[in-house]
Amino acid sequence: MSYNNFVFTKTIKRFEYIWHVYLTLSSYCGKVPFFNLGLQKGIPHPFIQVMTCSYSALTTLHKLFYQVSVTGEIRYTKVINTDLLQYLNPISLVYWAMDDGYWNPSRFYFKTEAFTFKKCYLLAAMLHYYFGLFSTIQLHKGKPMIKIATKSMPVRNRPATEPVTLKVCNVKLSFDIWLVLYMYFILYSWH
Repeated sequence: MSYNNFVFTKTIKRFEYIWHVYLTLSSYCGKVPFFNLGLQKGIPHPFIQVMTCSYSALTTLHKLFYQVSVTGEIRYTKVINTDLLQYLNPISLVYWAMDDGYWNPSRFYFKTEAFTFKKCYLLAAMLHYYFGLFSTIQLHKGKPMIKIATKSMPVRNRPATEPVTLKVCNVKLSFDIWLVLYMYFILYSWH
């Protein structure tokens, strides 16, 4: 029987965060993170990858997020279902935001382009049910992204460039002020 693994890839600009991920998962990893000088549209785009080993416990989690389809080759398609609710909590929300979140001064997006509109609406409903977050689904290059409504954000009208750090899981992580303040609010006001 074969088991699945996970691969986490981040730009070198997010080294502090990807190193934190590695330290958190190091007992599941067979080697240190991999550094690559990759290209994106002909422009150097260095990145770091953390790869876990294959374990049966990880296969269970893998099945929660990926559906296997075999049409000549094995393909994994990202999926969302209500089983995700049992794993949704403030800490998982913070990691999701750090992995797939995007801020600008007036809004927060979860990068959900890999999912269908139906799955994005399911995710938005889960965010509302569990955290009281109001969101909409917006098109980005023809793909759906979840936009968290401004009225869900506890802190507004702050400069987006103001640096701040938040201690998460005993590691200092530097992020945009909006993301940190927002996630801090979610962590400490959730009950």
